[in-house]
Amino acid sequence: MKKMKFSVLSGAYVNAGDFLIVKRTIDLLKHIYPNCEIKEYKRDKDLEEYLEEINKTDALILAGGPAYIKDLYPNIIPLVKDLDKVKTKIVTIGLGWYGSKTDINYIKNYLFTNETIKLLKRIVKDSKNLACRDWYSVKALTFNNLTDTLMTGCPAWYNINKINELYLRNGGGNTIV
Repeated sequence: MKKMKFSVLSGAYVNAGDFLIVKRTIDLLKHIYPNCEIKEYKRDKDLEEYLEEINKTDALILAGGPAYIKDLYPNIIPLVKDLDKVKTKIVTIGLGWYGSKTDINYIKNYLFTNETIKLLKRIVKDSKNLACRDWYSVKALTFNNLTDTLMTGCPAWYNINKINELYLRNGGGNTIV
């Protein structure tokens, strides 16, 4: 089997939870592709100077965290000025919505910028879906006419040591742990 190579965009700067999300994303990738090579990049930096090496990887992965933000691209994640220069696939793993309220009217009016929509449509073209950590993310994307979503949960929820175990809690009905 071909040795896979991934570029992971990390949003871990200070928050311990963000570091856990990136670690678990990398753990998941290594679980699925045991011999893969992974290089991390900060997602708040312009990637123009790294573009040649990123384009030699199998995918550029946006790893977890609150990233479905109105002005995601290019303000939060600058990537590169011209998305067409990114030749590898752009993929999401467990991204979450970044809103301040959870009522349906607020979510309906949570509109992404045109540039953000452009990036998200590119991701759908590359990977067939936008991975979501929660239903708020799915709803916010859907109200922006981005319906190709996949509920994956947050990468931090996955414990590789128990990933093949499935059991039900006693007295918890059909709750899967």
